[in-house]
Amino acid sequence: MIHRIFSTLKSFKELHFKPGLNVLLADKGPRSTAKHTRNRAGKSSVLEIIHFLTAAECPDDSIFRCPELIQHRFGMEFDLAGQTVSVERSGASPNDVVVSGGDSSRWPLQPALSAEKGETILPVKDWARVLGALVFGLDDATGRSRAPYSPTFRSLFPYFVRRSPGGFSEPHLHFVQTKPAVWQVGVSYLLGLDWTIPQEWQIVRDEETESFRVLPDFRDYERRAAQLTQQMADLCDGNTLDEELLAELGRAVSQEKPPPIADLRRAYGEVGIALPELTLKRFDEVQKFHESVISNRKSYLEGEIELAKARIEKREADKRSIESERQQIMEILKSHGALDQFSRLQADYGRKTADLELLRKRFAAAEKIEEGLAKLRIRRQQLLLRLKQDYTEQSALLNRAIVTFEEISSQLYQTPAKFTPTETANGPQFKVEVQGERSPGIGNMQIFCFDMMLMKLLFDRNMGPGFLFHDSHLFDPVDARQVGTALALGSTLSQELHFQYVVTLNSDKQIEPPPDFRLSDFQMSTKLTDATESGGLFGIRFG
Repeated sequence: MIHRIFSTLKSFKELHFKPGLNVLLADKGPRSTAKHTRNRAGKSSVLEIIHFLTAAECPDDSIFRCPELIQHRFGMEFDLAGQTVSVERSGASPNDVVVSGGDSSRWPLQPALSAEKGETILPVKDWARVLGALVFGLDDATGRSRAPYSPTFRSLFPYFVRRSPGGFSEPHLHFVQTKPAVWQVGVSYLLGLDWTIPQEWQIVRDEETESFRVLPDFRDYERRAAQLTQQMADLCDGNTLDEELLAELGRAVSQEKPPPIADLRRAYGEVGIALPELTLKRFDEVQKFHESVISNRKSYLEGEIELAKARIEKREADKRSIESERQQIMEILKSHGALDQFSRLQADYGRKTADLELLRKRFAAAEKIEEGLAKLRIRRQQLLLRLKQDYTEQSALLNRAIVTFEEISSQLYQTPAKFTPTETANGPQFKVEVQGERSPGIGNMQIFCFDMMLMKLLFDRNMGPGFLFHDSHLFDPVDARQVGTALALGSTLSQELHFQYVVTLNSDKQIEPPPDFRLSDFQMSTKLTDATESGGLFGIRFG
């Protein structure tokens, strides 16, 4: 169980916990809206602190990296393997975890005394391995090479301190992920099933994906063929346009002739009569200038004709280059000289040999792909058989999980939900079936039942963190009577199974508890509020 959460930040409100149910209330001020950030009242920040102190990553956007908090330590005093241990960590040194209290001599990895700080420190990755060994019995604590998709402390712990929003989507999920191995392996391990089966299933899925990425040059060939086809079409279109331009230019050149001298002389005389004050040049100079304009115009048109012809010739050369292979074959067939034909045939033979070798390699690759896919299909069938056999051998364990879930669910609803582990061709599936309409509130209560089921099963196996944390997001869409019933049930189960149940709630949440249950008996002495600057968990506002 957690005894207290503390910090070197003087304004931080230290939290003290007791066994069984602990309810942390947060008042919402009259001006509070859904847009207010998590550092207002800070109730959701409690779970972030717990994750931070249990070896979660500390990215740049973590609240523990913000300027107001980065230099301060946050700590938690809790029970670990039968001893009370204190752990501290800061955003300024997220890779170091300071541990104290208890006897660590039996830990798989030992903290080292820092001569500089005078404290016992574990690297955060080693701390995660220690927690994995002591909380969940994982055997990877020595840090040796692990098979991919093996269960880790960080892949299992979020089922007991769920984060929003991914932790409240489905019972078997604790965050949104791309690969099913995370939850298939995790849930199988927590239920006591053979988790190596879904682990190998994910490896098969990865290999199948990789197989379909072999020989990507097929697409390159297709794209190149399409490019060549388009190039040929573009060349033909360009030649057609230039040929039309040549025709137009030819007509223009043929029409570029100087007017008769008599017409020009008459026009020149008319200008002199109409504008007698205008000083005119000599007629022979005007005639030479006009002839020069006509000559320049004709030269320009002839230049455009040459450019168009050059473009057509260039395109024809490009077309010949594209069709060179076909032309070479035709030349061989038309050849009459023995030596010339032999040379040409020899060159063609070399090309065909290269093409044949490429085809052989592609065929071998295709055979390899098909053989690999066939083997993967066989492995899938073998894994399905292993899964069915494991479920048969572990039928008593599965039945206990199913019955436990139904018993817990029946105390919330007249028609209990059903938890159904199922063997499928894609690995184990863990379905929760609810009769009737599935409202958001009902879905969240199935998460509540799932988590309580895990606590009961782990109690039987003498493992687990010893506490369960539910944020107010789990209860937000649930009606008042169901929230009251769930809290009362959580209190009863936590006492029977000797675990700690921590819940955060908004004080304005409507709750209708059973007659023999008083919520005030379980409220923590610390109460948070966003109504004042100092009323939140951190005692300051930031971000």
